[in-house]
Amino acid sequence: MDDEKRTQNVSSESIANSGDRPLQSWKEIGAYLERDERTAQRWEKEEGLPIRRHREGRRGSVYAYPRELDAWRMARGPKSDELLGRRHQQRRNMAVFAAVLTVLFAAWFLTYSPILNPPNPLVEAANGLTFRQVLEGEGADIWGGAPSPDGRCFAYADWRKGNAELAVRDLDTEEVRRLTNDSGRSDDEEFVQEAVFSPDGRQIAYSWYINVYELRLINTDGTGQRHLYRGEDQWSVRPFGWSPDGKKILVLMHLGWLPRKVKIGFISVIDGSLQVLKELDWRYPMNVSLSPDGRRVVYDFPAGEHPSNHDLFLLAVDDQQVTPLLAHPANDFVLGWAPDGRSILFASDRTGHWGMWMLSVDQNGQSQGPARLVKKDTGLIRPLGFTRDGTFYYGIGRDQIDVFTAELDLESGTVVSPPTPAIQQFMGSNQSPAW
Repeated sequence: MDDEKRTQNVSSESIANSGDRPLQSWKEIGAYLERDERTAQRWEKEEGLPIRRHREGRRGSVYAYPRELDAWRMARGPKSDELLGRRHQQRRNMAVFAAVLTVLFAAWFLTYSPILNPPNPLVEAANGLTFRQVLEGEGADIWGGAPSPDGRCFAYADWRKGNAELAVRDLDTEEVRRLTNDSGRSDDEEFVQEAVFSPDGRQIAYSWYINVYELRLINTDGTGQRHLYRGEDQWSVRPFGWSPDGKKILVLMHLGWLPRKVKIGFISVIDGSLQVLKELDWRYPMNVSLSPDGRRVVYDFPAGEHPSNHDLFLLAVDDQQVTPLLAHPANDFVLGWAPDGRSILFASDRTGHWGMWMLSVDQNGQSQGPARLVKKDTGLIRPLGFTRDGTFYYGIGRDQIDVFTAELDLESGTVVSPPTPAIQQFMGSNQSPAW
C-alpha cells in the first residue's frame, strides 16, 4: 500500500471510529443537506462540497461524512445561498432575454427584411402612396409654382425672356401659355413670385414685385387682370391659399426693414381690403395653410428662443386664438392641410434627416395620435400645394447651397485661406448666413 492510500485510510478510519456514519449515495447526501441530488452534485463542482469516492472509482459510487458536510456548511455561510440564488435568477433572466431577442428579431425579419420585403422606389407600401416626377428643369418653379385644383396645369414664373412672367403649363400636352406681359415696360425691375389657383381653377392670385410687392389677380385665360393690394412701406405680400368660397386670399406679409414684423391675414377678392389675423415678431413662418372648411390656419413658428426650431400652431379665423398643435425639439414646418381636412402634412428633421410626416386631426383641428412618417430622406423640400384628389406637389432644388467661411485680407482684397464649410448638418441646403 503506497503512502497516499495509507493516508486516506487513516483519515477515513479515524472519522469512522468517531461514530460518524457515512452517507452512502447522492440521494442520502442531498437529503441530509435538505436539497435534491442535482444540487448536491452542483455544490461539489462549484463550491467544494466534501464528497468522497470509493477506491473502485465506479461512477456514482460516492459517500460523505455528516461532520464534514456540517463543517463545510458552517464555513460556507448563509450569504452563499443568496449568492447562488442570484446566480440562478441571472441565468433565468438571460434565458428569458435571449427568448425575447429571438422573438423581436423574427418580427423584424418578417416586417423589414429586404429578403422578404424588397424595396420599391416608386411605392411606399406601408402608406399606400406613390411618388412620381412631374417636372424637371425649365418650368419647374419650386419657389412660386402651384398646381391647379384638378392637377392638369401648373402655374409658375417663366424666366425665359428676361424678367419672370406668370405662365401656365399643361401637364399633359406640355403646352406653355404666358398670362402676363408686364415686365420690361419700365426701367424698374419687375417679376412674378408666388401664385395660387382659386378653388374653381378659373383664377390665379399672384404676387408681383415692382419696387414694392403687389397682390394681383388674373383669369387663367389671361383676361381680367386686377391689382388687389399694394404692399406699401416695403411690405411683401405672398399668397398661400383661397377661402373655400373664393372670396378671400390667405397671405403672409413681411416687413423687411427694422423693426421687422410678420403678419398672417386675408385680402378680400371683392375690394382688396386687408384683415390681419395674427401679427408676429421678426421670425418668419416657413409656410401657412388654410383648413378646407376655412376655419383655421396652421403655421409653423419657433416655440422658444432658437429661431430655427419650429413647432406647429393653429390660428382660429373667427376669434384669432392660437393653440399649439405639435411641439417637438426638432425643426418642423408646414407642408399643407390635406383636402379632406383630416390630416396635416409637415416636414421634420427629427430623425436626423428631412422627411415628410403626417399628423391626423379631428374636425376641431385637434391632433389625433402621434405623427407618422410618410416618406423619409426627402431632403429640404418646398411645398407647392394639394390638388382636390389629395395629390401633393413639392419641389426639390438641384442646386447644392452651403455656408462657408474664409479669411480675407481687406487691405489687399485677397483671400488668405480657402473657404471651409461652416455647418456640418443638412449639407447642400444651408443659406443666408449672418454673423
